[in-house]
Amino acid sequence: MTSTPLTDEQAPTARPSRAIRIRTLLILVAVVVTVALGAQVTATAVRLLDQADSIRDDSVTGNKAGLPSYMLLEQMQAERRMTAARLGGGQVSQQDMETQRAATDQANAAFQHLSGPELPKSDRFVYDYVVMVKDKMAGLQEQRRLADARSGDAQKVLDFYTAAIDQMIRLYQEMSNMDDGPLTYETRPLVGLMHAFEALSREDALLALAGPNRRLTEAQYSEFARNVGVQRFVYGTWVAPYLPAKDKAMYDAIVSSPAWATQTRIEDAILAEHTMAANGNMSLPAQIQEWQGARDQLRGQLTGLNVSRVTGLLDHTFGKAHDLRRNAWWLAGGSGAAVLFIVLMVVLTIRTVLKRTNRLRRQALDLAEDRLPGIVSALQRGETADTTDLPRPTGAKDEIGQIGDAVATLARQASDGAELVYRERQGFERFAEGVTGRSVVLVGTQLRLLDDLMRERDQDPELIVKLYGLDHQTVRLRRQIENLQVLSGGVISNQHDEPAHIANLLMDAAGEAAGHERVEKHFLANARVIPSAASELTHVLAELIENAARYSPPDFKVVVRAQAAVHGVT
Repeated sequence: MTSTPLTDEQAPTARPSRAIRIRTLLILVAVVVTVALGAQVTATAVRLLDQADSIRDDSVTGNKAGLPSYMLLEQMQAERRMTAARLGGGQVSQQDMETQRAATDQANAAFQHLSGPELPKSDRFVYDYVVMVKDKMAGLQEQRRLADARSGDAQKVLDFYTAAIDQMIRLYQEMSNMDDGPLTYETRPLVGLMHAFEALSREDALLALAGPNRRLTEAQYSEFARNVGVQRFVYGTWVAPYLPAKDKAMYDAIVSSPAWATQTRIEDAILAEHTMAANGNMSLPAQIQEWQGARDQLRGQLTGLNVSRVTGLLDHTFGKAHDLRRNAWWLAGGSGAAVLFIVLMVVLTIRTVLKRTNRLRRQALDLAEDRLPGIVSALQRGETADTTDLPRPTGAKDEIGQIGDAVATLARQASDGAELVYRERQGFERFAEGVTGRSVVLVGTQLRLLDDLMRERDQDPELIVKLYGLDHQTVRLRRQIENLQVLSGGVISNQHDEPAHIANLLMDAAGEAAGHERVEKHFLANARVIPSAASELTHVLAELIENAARYSPPDFKVVVRAQAAVHGVT
């Protein structure tokens, strides 16, 4: 068995995919654009609000922790100096010591709240540093006891105070890491102030520890020299260039004051004029007697500068948080308005596009289904059709207008093509009619010549049979030519001047058909056919008889019967 390949008509066609409507696509685009813009605006606003809340929380934490920790830092520095003076043999009354310790305890009590519920949950990141300070302060009473008993290593007692103060400065450093670059940069001079202020305080404590003998160990002297370098470098490099105008004016007033000049002169003298004693200790110059007076004048001014920078930074951070929140709402409002405007423009654009495409669709369907078929059909029949109702190109520049112009051009070309086809067919029909008409004349002439020849040779039966066969074929040829003449729009010449009997028509039709010798004719009706239809009816009957003879077995008879019916002849 062999397989037969499928033809193009038999091959299965793929099911066309369901196309998405333009309306659906445009609505989808509008929804996607709206959601995307709304999400972007919301994300930006939320980010700014979160940043504002973070800065505000940092400000709240700084407000709660900044000043209390600074007050504790300052009191610890003062107590360290007084403790150093007592350990160095200086004259420190017990009442002054108790007063200072009470001030330190009061500052410590205020600071202790930061390790509890006073600290905002959002800023618990500084909790560990607060706890570290608290843990350091837990050993304060023991160090006081050692200082009062003057037992143990004096340097270790001072190191306790220094370690606690360093932990407080680390707390400041941690609080300076805000969620805002410019604010973090602005905290740089504040942290520098704390380091420089602590370096000066350590100088003060070391000179107090030197006592009336003005003696420091080599390690203590090195520590003093290092602190001098630290405070000068930090004040000059980290602090002064970055202070705002108000604080910079305070700083300039401090460093240009006589007390600051005295302090600097004493530091230079200690660094340049110290001598080494026989026991290996460093002997300091007599100018250190002026140190305490200069420090008493500068301490309040430096504290004022530090507090001003702390409060100024807190005010700025609160203001920055407020500005960020306000800007976030302005951004959300402005962006929301912009989104609404864009959505409105998208909706209006979609509405315009849908309106124009629907109008173009209705026009195209009306043209393709109603107007154009009627016009084309009329033009193909040679009738006059009104083409003024067809759309005309407008020369539009936009895409939808260009599609409309293309539809109008196609409609115009269809009507022009139909008219052209009619004219070409009409010309061909006239040509065919002329050719068939002349052919009919020639065939008629030949039939008359054959008829004359048969009359002249009627004594020769064999020739008569051949001439009769030639006459029969010529009659068939005339019938085919006359059929072509009818199809080309011509009219068969009427051979009948009066109604023809149906029997005569059957005889003529049988004579025009091939296989006429097999035809049996039965005339059971007495009827006549009008002259105008007689010739055409003869040709129709001849075609039917010839088809019957051609498509039936050769030994079958072809019976043609004419009999009366209720309303005519069958």
